[in-house]
Amino acid sequence: MSSYQKIFKFRKGTKGPTTSLYLGYFSRTSFLMCFDSRFWFDLELKNYERLYNKRFIPKIINVDYKKYLIEFEYHDANLNHLLHYEIAPTTWEKDVRNIKTSLESSGFFKINFYPHTFFYINDELKIFDLYACLKSTDQILEDKLTPIINDKNRFHFQNGYLDVKSTYNYTIYENSGNWPTKLV
Repeated sequence: MSSYQKIFKFRKGTKGPTTSLYLGYFSRTSFLMCFDSRFWFDLELKNYERLYNKRFIPKIINVDYKKYLIEFEYHDANLNHLLHYEIAPTTWEKDVRNIKTSLESSGFFKINFYPHTFFYINDELKIFDLYACLKSTDQILEDKLTPIINDKNRFHFQNGYLDVKSTYNYTIYENSGNWPTKLV
């Protein structure tokens, strides 16, 4: 793994971690997600299966079910980094909106709609962190999320389960991803 770097994001100009759900490493050609929980690993794979026909879903290269590892095609063109260094393609906003519209029209809500979960391959925008691409009927227990919540205002629950649509709407309308422009 010497050719891999640990994934990071810029938030308000400061470099920091992306998520506590997995360790992420990227190279020029692939991304490794090393989950420590079978639940989140399985959810990531489930959503790859549900969304595989979308052009913005990267190709899976390898899955290790014993180590909870997923490797997918990736190029070192993370949208968060491109925006930070002010070198994002001029089409980035249209590209993001197209993915948002496609997900919503398919009944999916990406509750972590953040720039660091988008990247370009050959001028085509892709997404990862698919564990967060949920249907409003998906049932995620509050107990599964409580340990990882970093913004209690963003997550909404009903009868002990995540209210996917309400959480998503908050994420988008409050610009929780710190996008340079609002996406509503």
